[in-house]
Amino acid sequence: MITLKIAAHQIVTIDFPCSDNVLQEKLKEAGLGEMIPASAMVVDVLDPKDLPLRTDFFHNLDEINYLAKRMDSFTPRELDTFIEAVKHEESDMPKDMINTTFNLQAYSLFQDLSSMENVGKQYLLSKQGCITQDELENMNFVALGKEVLNTGSITVSDRGLLCKIDGAVITEIYDGTTFPSYDYTGDSLITVELSYKEKTEYLYLPDDDLSISKAIARLGADSLDACYCYISDISTDVGGTKDMLNRLLISEDLFAVNTVSSYINIYGMDLKKLQALIEYANVSDSTSICVLADRMDSFTFIEDITTDEEVGKYFVDNDEDYSVSAELEDYIKYDELGEHLREEMEGMFSKHGYVSMNNACETVEEIIETYSSKIQNTGMGGI
Repeated sequence: MITLKIAAHQIVTIDFPCSDNVLQEKLKEAGLGEMIPASAMVVDVLDPKDLPLRTDFFHNLDEINYLAKRMDSFTPRELDTFIEAVKHEESDMPKDMINTTFNLQAYSLFQDLSSMENVGKQYLLSKQGCITQDELENMNFVALGKEVLNTGSITVSDRGLLCKIDGAVITEIYDGTTFPSYDYTGDSLITVELSYKEKTEYLYLPDDDLSISKAIARLGADSLDACYCYISDISTDVGGTKDMLNRLLISEDLFAVNTVSSYINIYGMDLKKLQALIEYANVSDSTSICVLADRMDSFTFIEDITTDEEVGKYFVDNDEDYSVSAELEDYIKYDELGEHLREEMEGMFSKHGYVSMNNACETVEEIIETYSSKIQNTGMGGI
């Protein structure tokens, strides 16, 4: 978390990390227009109070937002180490701080000074990332702790003793233009790699459309059409969801994929049913797919059945309107019942199972026509 005060026509407090849409609203509140990248004068750092970010200076707020996402994932010890590391390196710009978040292994912060053994163990853990069982049993951690404190590069601070690891290699991960791959929330549906010339941006959808526009700008491209993009990862591919989204990427664009992602990235959504509905409605455009995802309760879906007989048995077993006593079951012609229900409810067999309308007085075409305008007017986020 980073909390800043920015100044324009109004002084506004912003809590980072935040969505790009929230950041844009804060800029409007300060009296600033839409800017890509977002930029404003930072007049004060409220939290963490000792973050040495330069104040009374115009900063790229998108960089600060990315930095806050990195910091938000830290453990308390990692956060303390990061704060002391950037103070030690006299880093007061977001670019340098972002790079420090990727190089914390170059620093060790000693907070438990109750014994030299603790110092030695913490140093080795920071340097290697782990301590082997053989090292635990045979290494003289007391001697190592004394050596580190006597000969190492030590900085005393309120958060502990900071030591820069001898021989640690500092790597520039962020070049000041395109953000390194980092899925902040970890609950995205898909990862998209967006490339232009030799640069790549990573998008984790669904997200604000503004986030896509900012990624295009960081790449230096004039438009989305100038970029190459592909879906590199998907959290679940039930029912061929990735293929469906890839087809949308080709037939429409990344913004359409983002909108569809926002409708289907719902915990517990039956993606096989959605694919069956797409086949049932014979649609491929993003608006129609969003309508079907939003109106799934208007349809019946029975997974993995392929015959009228199975349809008839399903309704007898699961729908109280068609239930019969056990002694009469032998007299039911399930295939005829299933055929009747399929014709009455405009049912069909898809590759994932049986699909039909719930209401015989309604058609899938009417549902799509009725709700398409609402989808288009609402955009990402659902009805």
